[in-house]
Amino acid sequence: MGFKPDYNYQYSSVSEDFVSVFLSSIVTKDPDFYSVNSYLFNLFSLENRLVTGVLVDNFVIPGHLEKILASPNEDEPYNQYLVKYSDFIAEVATGSNLNDILDSLIAFFEQYGVPYERAKHFIIQQAGFDLLLGNIDRKENSGNFVMISNQNTTKPVNFDYGRMLQIIWSETTENQFRTGIFSENDIEEIVSDYVNSVIQARGGIFNNIDFEKNIDFLLENGFKPLRINLNQLTTQLSQHVDQIRLKAPQITFFSTVKAAVLLKLVQDKRVMRLVEIDEEAIQ
Repeated sequence: MGFKPDYNYQYSSVSEDFVSVFLSSIVTKDPDFYSVNSYLFNLFSLENRLVTGVLVDNFVIPGHLEKILASPNEDEPYNQYLVKYSDFIAEVATGSNLNDILDSLIAFFEQYGVPYERAKHFIIQQAGFDLLLGNIDRKENSGNFVMISNQNTTKPVNFDYGRMLQIIWSETTENQFRTGIFSENDIEEIVSDYVNSVIQARGGIFNNIDFEKNIDFLLENGFKPLRINLNQLTTQLSQHVDQIRLKAPQITFFSTVKAAVLLKLVQDKRVMRLVEIDEEAIQ
């Protein structure tokens, strides 16, 4: 119940949907950075009332099992965690030295059978993706490090985007926008302020106070910028906002502004080393 006033938590499905649209706009897919991009905002009947949520394809390949890195419930009878939760907390969640965090995560992934180079590449790419979109729910959440495996291979999966693109929003905010009190210039300034707050959140695994140094670290460790088709992203976001407006008109302005934040964010000069705009797709 404590999440109710905050639309980011109450309607995290909007972030899941929009980040999937962003992932779908990436021009060249990276086979070693497998990301779930099928989240789709929808309405569901629950106890005789409609609630918002997402539809998502099953990303677990037949013959594989889903695993997470560690869990505070280490005695679960149907799971075998190869990483102690206390080690994850000490070495990742509360860690501050970027090299030490990276080394620990690679070692954790290796315990599950992910080869060193593949583990490092995935972790670095996921960290850049999270930093770009302000993910506040990875570093301290061992359950958001997901893998699928069979007897022979283990494949990390980029998953769970509900705490990305956080903007301060409540029913009061929605009502203010609904009254039409804000001019176009006002809205543009509000969107810019939200972009600043996403960048200042320094999301992701490597999120020291200096945003630029975080990017430096990622690039030094082989991060490959995410190349996107901006036209496709713009068009599909508009379509998804329209769909959300039809299904859940009570969050029309929340979804509209969050989409505008995403579009402005990926073009912000401060993140230009993390994302590239496909110029050929613009023409």
